[in-house]
Amino acid sequence: MIMKAIEFLNANRKGAPGQWKEEALQEQSRYYWQRYSYGIAIKSRKRMKDLGMTQKELAEKMNCSQQYVSTLLKGQENLTLETIAKLESVLDLDFLGKCIDFGYTYPVNESLPRYLNDPDIPYGKPGKSEKPEKSEKPGKPEGEE
Repeated sequence: MIMKAIEFLNANRKGAPGQWKEEALQEQSRYYWQRYSYGIAIKSRKRMKDLGMTQKELAEKMNCSQQYVSTLLKGQENLTLETIAKLESVLDLDFLGKCIDFGYTYPVNESLPRYLNDPDIPYGKPGKSEKPEKSEKPGKPEGEE
């Protein structure tokens, strides 16, 4: 009786032996990045709701398609650093800033906005009370005619 059951199971199993192990390993490898993707999607959706922003508006500001934004907001996309940085910038969120501390200051790059060069300002855009410094226009100094 047991031998008949084993023969039946062997005859009716799908896929190659050991295929389940490969699928389990793939699922496990997705778990590591997918939990972060879910977290970013949840925070992004909440921020969009707070701002009254649609997926289409977010897509325009991120320079991508609305379909891609929809995928991002489901939390099932393996996000690149570029995509995370765009989301941070457009939604004024901070996903990575707090975890990145290299312990040294960067040289000042005059072509960047002040908040990207000032170590005293937290990562991200300046607050509403802070205004980036205006760049001087080329030409004559003030007061000279």
